[in-house]
Amino acid sequence: MPRLINSRRRWLLALVVFTGLAHAGVTVAHSLLVRATFDLLIEQQSRLTSPLSVWLWLGLGLGATALLGVLLQMLTRGNAERLGQDYTHAVRLRLYEHLLTLAPRTLQQLNQGGLMLRFVGDLNDLHQWVSMGMAQLITGVATACAALVMLTWISPWLALIVALTLTVGAMASLRQGAKVQASVLTVRQCRARIATNVQEKLAALAVVQIAGQTKREQSRMKQQSQEMIKALVARSWVINSVRAITDGAAALAALAALLVGTYEVLNGNSTPGTVVAAMIIIHWLTPSVRELGRMQIYWHRSRIATKKLRSFLRTPSLAEASKLPPLKPGAGRLEFDAIQLQDVITDFSAVAEPGTVTAIIGPNGAGKSTLLALVARLINPDSGVIRLDGQDLVAHSLSSVRRAMGMVGPDLPLLRGSVHRNVVYFKPNAKRSALKHIYQLCGLDQLLAELPNGPATKVLEGGKNLSLGQRQRIALARALLGNPTVLLLDEADANLDAQATNLIHEILAKFKGTVLMVTHDPYRIMRADYIWYVENGRLLEAGPTQTVLSHNGPTLSYLQKHELNYADINNAKPLNRNDDWSFPGGTPAPDDPVGRADSATPHLDLGGPARG
Repeated sequence: MPRLINSRRRWLLALVVFTGLAHAGVTVAHSLLVRATFDLLIEQQSRLTSPLSVWLWLGLGLGATALLGVLLQMLTRGNAERLGQDYTHAVRLRLYEHLLTLAPRTLQQLNQGGLMLRFVGDLNDLHQWVSMGMAQLITGVATACAALVMLTWISPWLALIVALTLTVGAMASLRQGAKVQASVLTVRQCRARIATNVQEKLAALAVVQIAGQTKREQSRMKQQSQEMIKALVARSWVINSVRAITDGAAALAALAALLVGTYEVLNGNSTPGTVVAAMIIIHWLTPSVRELGRMQIYWHRSRIATKKLRSFLRTPSLAEASKLPPLKPGAGRLEFDAIQLQDVITDFSAVAEPGTVTAIIGPNGAGKSTLLALVARLINPDSGVIRLDGQDLVAHSLSSVRRAMGMVGPDLPLLRGSVHRNVVYFKPNAKRSALKHIYQLCGLDQLLAELPNGPATKVLEGGKNLSLGQRQRIALARALLGNPTVLLLDEADANLDAQATNLIHEILAKFKGTVLMVTHDPYRIMRADYIWYVENGRLLEAGPTQTVLSHNGPTLSYLQKHELNYADINNAKPLNRNDDWSFPGGTPAPDDPVGRADSATPHLDLGGPARG
């Protein structure tokens, strides 16, 4: 958590205290003027013998102190608000910074409704305590000290009676702290349950509707809402009891001051003006006591919020402990060396040579997508090393690792904004020539011609207003812009139409970097340079495609089990880029077998003959 008092906020807090003390001084001066005016009126009774200038100065003084008091009160509250907002801003940025370093799988394990409360409810609770609780408490203490000093000067007995009465009331109010905290926590839990429920239904509304469970979910929300009402009412009772105590203490203090002041006047030990001035000071003092209950609410809510925020900030992330060197450019040799990751990946060792396409296959849940996430450093391995051109990825800066990778997968959806924003998101400063090449390669020229506003066409969250093929074209363009060394495709060819599938073939033929591809497409498996067969997080078989498929190993058994006829694939005629891109019957055809030429700097070949 950021420090509450830093160099900037220290000055804001000093301003709050200064304006609060100034307001206290002005109020004291105003009460003294009231005393002088009142005593002068009593002394002269019906005849005003004092010069007009005296009354004029008293009137001007009363008006000026009243106006200055209002202005200082506004300044105090304004500076307190600036203090609270400044601190909330610092915490919000710290939370967001941490959020962006979380591994996606770690983020998926967090309660999404509760996570949203971190950025909205918890920050609001923190802001209220700093600006309306802590600042008011500081100024209230300063005000109370100034008021009691003034009362002691006016009448020691008045000061003693008021101090004792207000102290008893404050102590009685603070004893309700445990009840206040319990009620605040209950309300928070109810709010979190409602937020979680709404978040879940937003993501799975179609499931509820198709299952015909709308009435059931309405009933569930009704129950949660009733629990929320019950908790809020209970909290209101606790708060009102605290306010009743403080209001009672303030009323008793005023009554005691009035009785003691009257007694002092009757005995000739004080003047009526002194009593009036004392009552003004008490009236000015008592709001701070009345607000003690509200400040308790702010305090307990901020304590719970701070605890939750610190817990979130302790969530393991991929943040780098220190400044690490960037990766050096290379040919793209990718090596897994004894990788271990919890129960997902076990003792995984393999090498993807520069400029090759490796198909990673295996049953669902085998750990295939996890391997790609490890390469992209969306996850760090528990043990073992992943090297790119001999360089340990974990030992180099995240930014340079991410620049070396291009990735397409179901966990990398399109973002809200324009098509252009999505394409250049990985590389905002891309040159126009690079964009033109990427548009041509990924077939975006035709796509943009079909869209109403071309590159400026708005994309809804996740690209929901686009077809799957359109989304995949944009995602591929986004991944390829910037000329990555390694291209990671996580089932990028799943559920695509023939045109979009052919696009993947063409890109694989032209991309000369290293490709790791999770796929179930038999044609693409056949035309990969290498196959890695993964099951239960273990590499059971690896090697050149023809070698792996030439003997009865786990790969061939898996393909036959899923009715992928290797004989038909093997008999398919390899096609050149100039050939027709479709098999008889409309089945998408692959490009030439992709035999990659080694290259020190992988790049996209946008012209000339195909590789292989």
